[in-house]
Amino acid sequence: IGNPTFREMMQYAPEKVYEDMEGECRVYDEMWTGDWWWNLQKTLPPGATIAPVILASDKTQLTSFSGDKSAWPIYLSIGNIPGSVRRRPSSKTTVLIGYIPTTKLDIFRTDEERSRSGQQLFHHCMRLLLNPLVEAGRNGVDMVCADGKIRTVFPILSAYIADWPEQCLVACTKESRCPKCLAGTKERGEPVDTVLRDPEKTKKLLRKAGGNPRDKNLEAHGICAVDPFWVDLPHCNIFSCLTPDLLHQLHKGVFGDHVWKWSTKAATGGEEEIDRRFESMPSHPSVRHFTKGISVLSQMTGTEYKNIEKVYLGALIGLVDLRVHRAVQAILDFIVLASFETHTDDSLTRLDSAWSSWHENKGIFHELDIRRQDFGGIPKLHMLRYYLTSIRSRGAAAWTNTELSERYHIEYAKSGYRASNRRDFLEQMTIWLRRQEAIHRRRTYLDWLRKRHPDESAQVEDEGEADGEDGEEGQEGQERQEHNESFVDSPMLSTPNPDQILMARTPAYPNALVRELGLQSGLGDFPATLHSFLVDSGYTSSLTSLDLSHLRVQGFKRFSLLLPSLFDSGGLGLSEATQDTIRATFSQAPRNPLRSPSPARFDTVLAIQDPSSQHVSSRTGLKVCRVRFIFRLQPEGQPLAYVEWFNSPRWSSELGLFSVSKAYRRRPHRQISIIPISNILRSCHLIPKFGTNIGSKPDADDALDTYTTFYLNPYLRAHDYLLFRYHKLYDT
Repeated sequence: IGNPTFREMMQYAPEKVYEDMEGECRVYDEMWTGDWWWNLQKTLPPGATIAPVILASDKTQLTSFSGDKSAWPIYLSIGNIPGSVRRRPSSKTTVLIGYIPTTKLDIFRTDEERSRSGQQLFHHCMRLLLNPLVEAGRNGVDMVCADGKIRTVFPILSAYIADWPEQCLVACTKESRCPKCLAGTKERGEPVDTVLRDPEKTKKLLRKAGGNPRDKNLEAHGICAVDPFWVDLPHCNIFSCLTPDLLHQLHKGVFGDHVWKWSTKAATGGEEEIDRRFESMPSHPSVRHFTKGISVLSQMTGTEYKNIEKVYLGALIGLVDLRVHRAVQAILDFIVLASFETHTDDSLTRLDSAWSSWHENKGIFHELDIRRQDFGGIPKLHMLRYYLTSIRSRGAAAWTNTELSERYHIEYAKSGYRASNRRDFLEQMTIWLRRQEAIHRRRTYLDWLRKRHPDESAQVEDEGEADGEDGEEGQEGQERQEHNESFVDSPMLSTPNPDQILMARTPAYPNALVRELGLQSGLGDFPATLHSFLVDSGYTSSLTSLDLSHLRVQGFKRFSLLLPSLFDSGGLGLSEATQDTIRATFSQAPRNPLRSPSPARFDTVLAIQDPSSQHVSSRTGLKVCRVRFIFRLQPEGQPLAYVEWFNSPRWSSELGLFSVSKAYRRRPHRQISIIPISNILRSCHLIPKFGTNIGSKPDADDALDTYTTFYLNPYLRAHDYLLFRYHKLYDT
């Protein structure tokens, strides 16, 4: 909290942020916008500053193939720093405070003794590590903060990031029970209110049991007989500190272990047909193409699960019962909404609606005899009910995800292990880490000195920049309104500025003859279309297609757009800008004759069809098209795109998706035109309407040519979800 690097971004007091001027729609993103900080602030003395302590632990393997070497690091950060900064390891906002022993405790005879002793060892070590927080959390301690002011700071445990086994370990609960409530097995499978665990009552039960693992009260509450590290931590409700885990609970858990498998069994043709559809899926830079399907995957990471989720629903259409479709869609909606880095009351209402929709449709898996047991035996599915309350309490779940702690393993465990000689490696790792920290502090000091005395420090050698970003300093204990423009007026639907369009300096096709381009597949009408474009743009009407056939243009393989942050686009989603790449590349023969030629890539985009339409608030001028060629007429000329248009999207209330079909002038001639690439707002992904056909498998590179009707994919990115599912861009 005293690091001057974070001077401009450190927050010292809670805020209530509202999306509208009337203060009716509240915004939740960082920890200081949640209710936990606001409510706790009222119980502390006037002038007190809370430092929300965020802990994370995750046992990890240090060896890749053999050796059975592992480490159990404990990480600490504070919620005063924005989550977008904390998630970057280079910012050094998270520190390693210790390693938990990973001994196998072979001195104990039974598995039960080893398990109980291992639990107590963990809590004993955590008590030693966190002992300084007890007195500081009760009475506060004067600290020099990042802005140079001295404040009375109360470091209080606010969040604990862990996967399911460690959540149960921290809460002292059995893994067959919920670490947050007292729900029984049957209750955990239904959307009913349950009694939350009370830390004070839990402490009394543990004291009364006196360490007896057979105590009936402990058994009834699903509590393990250990002495918890959190009993003396002030203002700490350890059960509410356990935050959502997007990686293990949603991506790997609910979707990967359950919904994916159940829906595959419910699909006509099974996993073989789903594999065919994944193999035939059109490519997009934001989606991994599974060339051999998804049933062959093993040892999957969160990245694979996320890529499957992006197109899975489209692959199911026509293969499953409508209730299966809606159940899968509810889970995908929940995953996308829960991953937002900024929430509003409206987005949380939709999160709750997705959860309710799942419960309304889950019975189909019982009816199809796919899931014979009730759903209460799936703890990760039960934990979804606490996402909404956790976000309202401690901010967006994206900032307390176990993906963060797993990324820290590289910096604080695996790199240090590789630098050791593999003997007494923990001691060598700590020495290595201290040296790395000393180097970082020196670099931070030089950077601070350079900023404070720019003239005097000019002679100092550039030894590296301090990591971290500038931001806005929060104002203490206040309510703040952030008036956002209506969705149709937001930057999401505005044409990009020239500095938001990125193109290669050197064209891939510097002297492409229009005549030769007309011979390329998909560009047969390019010369005539170019002629019409030049005439409509004010060039002499005496030009003919024959004259243009000798014209040379500069062609490009791709260009990129900088999509605005979704917070600026309506208070939702992602806090940082995204680069969106749009490709138009021809098939190219490889230099190595043993290799296959590279496939052609012609991406689909959202673009304004009518150039005279300066605004798209009417939603009539924005359509889907496929970019066939990117070019410009002169070296300094305006970049243009030759595109094929689709008809206006139509909403299917049954499927909850938009569908589009190819637009024709007269069959088989497509509706085509040339537009400035500044009329292109963003890329989009189309999923073919496979229908109920089983066994067909068109090549993925030809899918956009083979099929005539497609679904707009709302699960590609958060941007697409807001456009095609959340706000429903087109009138329904």
